[in-house]
Amino acid sequence: MNGLETKQLLIGLIIAMAIVWLTLPNKDIREARKECMQTCRKMLDEKEMEMSISSGPGYFSAMGKCYEDCKRRNR
Repeated sequence: MNGLETKQLLIGLIIAMAIVWLTLPNKDIREARKECMQTCRKMLDEKEMEMSISSGPGYFSAMGKCYEDCKRRNR
């Protein structure tokens, strides 16, 4: 690799890092997501749903539905 290719690679990496940094969720969004996950986990525990090989798909489906509902409520 010559000097020009190295510079181009470095510029590309810096641009990619800037785009990723700009699209990261802010602290409020992260806190809301964390709260939703904790609420959904508690709800599933109360329903006595547990993660196992046989119930894994049902658990993840219920967790996903609960999480999406929670996100809609918190907007």
